[in-house]
Formats: sequence, C-alpha cells, structure tokens
Amino acid sequence: MEKIILGLLVVGAGVIIGFPKVRQALRIKINNAAEGSTSAIERLEDTYESLLAKLPKQKQAVAKAQAGASDAQKQLVAAEAALVEIEERHSTALGLGASEEALGVLEDQYSEQEALIEELKANAQEASKLAGEALKALEATAQKLKKFEREVESAGRKAELTEAYRVANQVSAELGTINSSLSKAGQAARQVDMELETARAESQLNQGSAGEIELAELEAKQRRASVRSKLRQKAGLSDSNG
Repeated sequence: MEKIILGLLVVGAGVIIGFPKVRQALRIKINNAAEGSTSAIERLEDTYESLLAKLPKQKQAVAKAQAGASDAQKQLVAAEAALVEIEERHSTALGLGASEEALGVLEDQYSEQEALIEELKANAQEASKLAGEALKALEATAQKLKKFEREVESAGRKAELTEAYRVANQVSAELGTINSSLSKAGQAARQVDMELETARAESQLNQGSAGEIELAELEAKQRRASVRSKLRQKAGLSDSNG
C-alpha cells in the first residue's frame, strides 16, 4: 500500500512539474534560491531564454517539412518519367505488332502510373504548402522573439534606471540624516560657546570692575608688607623698608 501511495505521489509530482508555468517557477526559484525571490526582469529574461531554447527544434521541424516536400517532388518527377517510359514501350510494342494481351499489360501499367502521379501531385502540393506555412511560422516566431528580446533589453535598462533611482533616493535620505545631525551638532557647539562666554562674563562680574580689582590688589599687597614688617621687628630684624 505504501509503495502504491508513493508511486501516486511521484506521478502526481511529475504531472504538476509538467506544466510550463510550474517548470518556470521551479527553474527561477532554483536559480535564485540565494536571493529568495525573483524580480519582474528576472522572470522576463527567464521566459525569453526558455522560448529561445525552443527555436532550434522549430528550425529542425521546418527543415524536416522542407525535406519532405523536396522528396515528394522527386517522387513525382520519377513517376512522370516512368509514365513516359511506359508510353514509349507501348509505342514500340505497337510498331512491332504486339498482341492485344501484351498491349493490355502496358496499358494497365499506364493507368496505374497515371493514378500514382495524381496521388503524388496531391502529396507534393500539400507537402510544399505545409513546408511554406512552417517556414512562415518560423520566420514569424523569430521576428516575435527578436521583438521580445528588445522588450527584455528595454525592461533591463528600465530596471537599471529604477535601481539608480533607489540608490539616489537612499543617498539623498542618508544625506538628509547627515545634514540634520550636523545641524544639531552645530547647535550644540554654539551652545558650548555660549556657555563659555556666559561663564567668563559671570567671572568678571564676580571680580568687579578693573579699577576695583586693581585697588583690591594694592590693598592686599600693603597688608602683606605691614604684616611682614611686624614679624621682622619681633624677630629682632631690621625692617629693610624702614
């Protein structure tokens, strides 16, 4: 039972794979497994390659049809030559006074050959017609494939242009992010400068005006000199300033 089920599954899979679209999807998926998915241009190119691969077989079929037409024409020519030969033999037999029986044999052959020629004519005409139609179909297919090739090439250029737009848009977006970051960085730098200037201004305010600062320094220097003189006197040293 398991073997029967397995056999049915294999046959079913074979039937499914037999459909052109399924084969195309499998082929594309296998060829692009690394990417995980296919683009429209990839599907177009795959379709073109698949159709192009069928062209040699179509050419072989047309060549076979042309060979068949040529062979049919050769058979017709040979049959007509044989008919002429029968006519000549009949004429010779009459001249030699052949019997009715002998003449009857040649006349029967003549009738059969005429019937054969009519059949071969019909075959040759039909074979020639089929070969001509096959050649026209092949030429039409080749022209359509050429047109499809140009469409695929055009689609490829459009796909490249689309990718260029995507890259440009991505670069533009990244530049916008960079410019925004630079703007914020500039604001931060200006804030640092502002804070430095503010600190300097506060320091100057805390110290007072330039004149006040000078007076404070002189008073401090005088106090230090007075203290130094007092300490020297207590130490029994003469005051060098005294």
